[in-house]
Amino acid sequence: MKTDTLLVPTDFSEIADNALQHALELAKAIPASVTLLHIVDDEDDTLELSAKLKSKAEEATQKSGVQVDSMVAEGAVYDEIGAVAEDIDAHMIVMGTHGLRGWQFLTGSRALRIITNSKTPFIVVQERGPREGGFDHIALPIDLAKEEKQKLKYVVEISKYFDGKIHILSPEHKDEFLANQAKRNLKYATDYLTKQEVDFAIETTPDVNDFDTATIRFAAKIDADLICIVNHEESAHSLFGNSFEQKLITNDSQIPVMVINERVTTRAGRIIGT
Repeated sequence: MKTDTLLVPTDFSEIADNALQHALELAKAIPASVTLLHIVDDEDDTLELSAKLKSKAEEATQKSGVQVDSMVAEGAVYDEIGAVAEDIDAHMIVMGTHGLRGWQFLTGSRALRIITNSKTPFIVVQERGPREGGFDHIALPIDLAKEEKQKLKYVVEISKYFDGKIHILSPEHKDEFLANQAKRNLKYATDYLTKQEVDFAIETTPDVNDFDTATIRFAAKIDADLICIVNHEESAHSLFGNSFEQKLITNDSQIPVMVINERVTTRAGRIIGT
């Protein structure tokens, strides 16, 4: 029987360790195993790093009871995380980011670049550790884009893992055409969630010109454990602005964000150690 795998990229920093803790809690709920991934270049001491990573994985296994494996891969971090996730058929990638304060590559728009190069869903976390009860309250902004439907199955999946509640935020448009489009997306979502027999609530917002900020305020108000969005990139139908990675992924409340990416990845680099 196949076991789901969660991939956790690490550079051995505290924020990466926090991502591992989130992944372990999620793995217990699924259940799933966890694979720790470290990316190296040809100048790194691969044997030493492999040993260090394996030791971290073994320690995490002993403390959590979750099977944690390790893998070292060579290549560009922007491409390799998504490529490895595809190689091992990872269920999700749980990644840490320092927000806007500057970590080597996992910051703001750079974190988004890694996400964009993967077809595997991401959960991006900051310094806030996992809460008791896991992802119990999930904020679900419903955009105008048709791709919004793609994230519903993942939201339902997460809510069922933790017996949680989904909180929908829908825009209120004065324009009749846009209002009807928003209503269609909302109806599709509520019909789907009803069919899946999950608990949900609906709230609307008139802040259609700053849906990013409205989503963050909404998530903070409901004390959300997770925000779920689709990476639309430059979709003409998306209400999310070009700087959404700085507003949502790096939100001040440090709420983890699940990002479903529309694009597929191409293989880059090669696995050189496990």
